[in-house]
Amino acid sequence: MNTDRVSGGVLLLFAAAVGWEAWKLPFGTINAPDSGFFPLSLAVALALLSALIVLATWLSGSRATTPPSWQGGNRVALLVVALVAYVAVLNPLGYLLATALVMLLYLRGLERVRWRVSLTVAVVSVVASDLLFRRLGVPLPAGILPF
Repeated sequence: MNTDRVSGGVLLLFAAAVGWEAWKLPFGTINAPDSGFFPLSLAVALALLSALIVLATWLSGSRATTPPSWQGGNRVALLVVALVAYVAVLNPLGYLLATALVMLLYLRGLERVRWRVSLTVAVVSVVASDLLFRRLGVPLPAGILPF
């Protein structure tokens, strides 16, 4: 079977499960969204896009020519481990430090970006996101840093 068809079907099932759970949350309105608005909107978008993938492969009648390659699977596994570690250290270290560290791990460790670029991107994006979240009133873990 075509790998695009399989992945589209799996994503469609995932979108249905997310949509089912998001449906239980209050939706709100476009002008005043509630907690279910964003996850339900994303689930609908994912369902539409994955249905398009399945439909496109079905209409084209394409067949699988080679099995999927697992090259790079170790990088994905390392990133998943890094994100689990990020969740574990987010409260003790705080948003700024934990997020900067996971970004440095990704940029420098996985993508092999130069140190200067990695540090610049990590610091600028973490500070910018922190300022944005503060402006929106989102509480973030302070951690060990005094600010």
